[in-house]
Amino acid sequence: MRSREFLIERILNLWTPEERQPYAKQVWDMLLRSYKHKGGFKSASSLEELVNTPGYWKLTRRGDKITSVSIYKKVEHTNNFKGIASASETEFSQPKNRYAATKPGYADYSHMKDADLKTHRSWSEVSAEIEQLLLKSGAKSIPNKFAAMLTGKEILNLNPDGIHYTRLIKGEPHEKSIYGFVSLSPSGQAALERSGISPHNLPDNVAIKS
Repeated sequence: MRSREFLIERILNLWTPEERQPYAKQVWDMLLRSYKHKGGFKSASSLEELVNTPGYWKLTRRGDKITSVSIYKKVEHTNNFKGIASASETEFSQPKNRYAATKPGYADYSHMKDADLKTHRSWSEVSAEIEQLLLKSGAKSIPNKFAAMLTGKEILNLNPDGIHYTRLIKGEPHEKSIYGFVSLSPSGQAALERSGISPHNLPDNVAIKS
């Protein structure tokens, strides 16, 4: 028989700071732990900033625990969302000497990422460790020539592999890549053309929709 924690499950979509506030501290702690060994959490400098960033939070709740979280925000020129952070429930692992995902946390996190892929809900800018997880889940990369338009940031270098690129984050250079599905708005098409990218023959995971 499955345990009670696996039976009680609810997906929460939180759009406003008022809706997020009851879960904010738990979500913030999850993100800090999850990103600690990945160079630190950089999508927000404080809990208050995270709560007030426009977009939405998708949480999985089992009983009184949050077991997975994904945070999305709207980005100029796109119809869908950019995933800016995600995490699972963790517990300290003695063999790994760090926090690692619990069994329900890993299951709920995986389900959430699978849903992102199937619904074309979002795209994400990621570093090496998260990139490997996305590749295992079947996510497709978006060519690095789209990076400047999608991120709105200055790109220091485009890797010859056509996927990776380097940009500054809080004054330090970081190599990144973009995975998922991008739905461009008409203004996105115009931005493509201004950057010298043809709106024709786009990759399968980049589309223009009115």
